Amino acid sequence: MVLSIFRKIFSKNKARYITESHGSLIPWHKRIVLKPLRHVTLALPDQILGEDEKIGSVIHGPDEMEFSQGAEDKFIYLRIQPGMRVWLSKSCDAIVYSDDQEPVRFEIEIPEKYQQYINPKYK
Repeated sequence: MVLSIFRKIFSKNKARYITESHGSLIPWHKRIVLKPLRHVTLALPDQILGEDEKIGSVIHGPDEMEFSQGAEDKFIYLRIQPGMRVWLSKSCDAIVYSDDQEPVRFEIEIPEKYQQYINPKYK
């Protein structure tokens, strides 16, 4: 019993990392926190927003995070600085863009209640 308590305490604090190449499509499950280790732009489909929803009700992060929306290509672009924690209220796929086209490393946080639904890539 004591051992299981220690496992729960320490498993929550265990950092997980993924590395994604420029232009790759990544599945982003709701409530997973992405924290890039360097500048990155993520493109999300604009369908993630319902008719009356605002960006801030679906995409969550610090005030310094930059948003832009493409009229032609139907994407929402998030410009994220290193160390910013960003998460979504809805799941979607995102495209990773790096300024120098090099792979981007993310630290990820997965809430325990979502562990069973997560893509094995994140485990």
